[in-house]
Amino acid sequence: MQSRKKISQIHRIGNLLHEVKKSGDRYMIKKEVISKLLNRIIGVEINENEYNESLYEKGFSSLLFIQFIVLVEEDYNIEILDDDLQYEKFESVDKIYETVNKYVK
Repeated sequence: MQSRKKISQIHRIGNLLHEVKKSGDRYMIKKEVISKLLNRIIGVEINENEYNESLYEKGFSSLLFIQFIVLVEEDYNIEILDDDLQYEKFESVDKIYETVNKYVK
Protein backbone atom coordinates (compact mmCIF):
# COMPACT_ATOMS: atom_id res chain seq x y z
CA MET A 1 0.00 0.00 0.00
CA GLN A 2 2.81 2.40 0.81
CA SER A 3 4.30 1.84 -2.64
CA ARG A 4 1.07 3.03 -4.31
CA LYS A 5 1.05 6.11 -2.11
CA LYS A 6 4.62 6.91 -3.15
CA ILE A 7 3.77 6.46 -6.83
CA SER A 8 0.75 8.73 -6.41
CA GLN A 9 2.91 11.41 -4.82
CA ILE A 10 5.40 11.16 -7.65
CA HIS A 11 2.66 11.56 -10.27
CA ARG A 12 1.39 14.68 -8.53
CA ILE A 13 4.80 16.29 -8.76
CA GLY A 14 5.17 15.32 -12.40
CA ASN A 15 3.77 18.75 -13.29
CA LEU A 16 7.23 20.10 -12.48
CA LEU A 17 8.34 18.61 -15.76
CA HIS A 18 6.20 21.06 -17.66
CA GLU A 19 8.75 23.77 -16.90
CA VAL A 20 10.89 23.97 -20.01
CA LYS A 21 13.29 26.40 -21.62
CA LYS A 22 13.62 27.18 -25.28
CA SER A 23 16.97 26.32 -26.80
CA GLY A 24 17.21 27.30 -30.43
CA ASP A 25 14.17 25.88 -32.18
CA ARG A 26 13.40 23.29 -29.48
CA TYR A 27 12.13 23.14 -25.96
CA MET A 28 14.15 21.39 -23.29
CA ILE A 29 13.53 20.26 -19.73
CA LYS A 30 15.61 22.44 -17.43
CA LYS A 31 18.25 20.82 -15.22
CA GLU A 32 16.69 22.56 -12.24
CA VAL A 33 13.38 20.84 -12.94
CA ILE A 34 15.04 17.44 -13.28
CA SER A 35 16.81 18.11 -9.98
CA LYS A 36 13.56 19.08 -8.21
CA LEU A 37 11.78 15.98 -9.41
CA LEU A 38 14.67 13.73 -8.42
CA ASN A 39 14.77 15.44 -5.03
CA ARG A 40 11.15 14.48 -4.44
CA ILE A 41 11.64 10.94 -5.74
CA ILE A 42 14.90 10.18 -3.93
CA GLY A 43 14.39 12.46 -0.94
CA VAL A 44 17.82 14.04 -1.33
CA GLU A 45 18.49 17.61 -2.44
CA ILE A 46 20.69 17.81 -5.52
CA ASN A 47 22.45 21.15 -5.87
CA GLU A 48 23.70 22.65 -9.12
CA ASN A 49 27.32 21.75 -8.28
CA GLU A 50 26.23 18.07 -7.93
CA TYR A 51 24.60 17.73 -11.35
CA ASN A 52 27.42 15.50 -12.60
CA GLU A 53 27.51 13.22 -9.51
CA SER A 54 26.06 9.70 -9.45
CA LEU A 55 22.39 9.57 -8.51
CA TYR A 56 22.70 5.89 -7.63
CA GLU A 57 24.96 6.80 -4.71
CA LYS A 58 22.15 9.10 -3.53
CA GLY A 59 19.51 6.34 -3.58
CA PHE A 60 18.23 6.37 -7.18
CA SER A 61 17.19 2.71 -7.46
CA SER A 62 15.99 0.72 -10.45
CA LEU A 63 12.36 1.16 -9.30
CA LEU A 64 12.76 4.93 -9.05
CA PHE A 65 14.50 4.92 -12.44
CA ILE A 66 11.41 3.30 -14.02
CA GLN A 67 9.05 5.70 -12.21
CA PHE A 68 11.07 8.66 -13.46
CA ILE A 69 10.99 7.36 -17.05
CA VAL A 70 7.22 6.82 -16.91
CA LEU A 71 6.67 10.38 -15.64
CA VAL A 72 8.78 11.94 -18.35
CA GLU A 73 7.21 9.85 -21.11
CA GLU A 74 3.65 10.58 -19.93
CA ASP A 75 4.14 14.29 -19.34
CA TYR A 76 5.89 14.94 -22.63
CA ASN A 77 4.08 12.34 -24.70
CA ILE A 78 7.40 10.84 -25.76
CA GLU A 79 8.83 7.35 -25.85
CA ILE A 80 12.43 6.96 -24.85
CA LEU A 81 13.95 4.28 -27.05
CA ASP A 82 15.31 1.09 -25.51
CA ASP A 83 18.84 2.06 -26.57
CA ASP A 84 18.63 5.05 -24.24
CA LEU A 85 17.09 3.17 -21.31
CA GLN A 86 20.46 2.37 -19.79
CA TYR A 87 21.41 3.20 -16.23
CA GLU A 88 24.57 5.00 -17.28
CA LYS A 89 22.49 7.43 -19.36
CA PHE A 90 20.52 8.33 -16.22
CA GLU A 91 23.41 8.32 -13.77
CA SER A 92 23.43 12.07 -13.12
CA VAL A 93 21.28 15.15 -13.68
CA ASP A 94 23.62 16.15 -16.53
CA LYS A 95 23.24 12.77 -18.25
CA ILE A 96 19.46 12.75 -17.79
CA TYR A 97 19.34 16.24 -19.30
CA GLU A 98 21.27 15.07 -22.38
CA THR A 99 19.32 11.83 -22.81
CA VAL A 100 15.75 13.02 -22.24
CA ASN A 101 16.06 16.24 -24.18
CA LYS A 102 16.79 14.29 -27.38
CA TYR A 103 13.09 13.42 -27.35
CA VAL A 104 11.51 16.73 -26.30
CA LYS A 105 10.37 18.86 -29.22
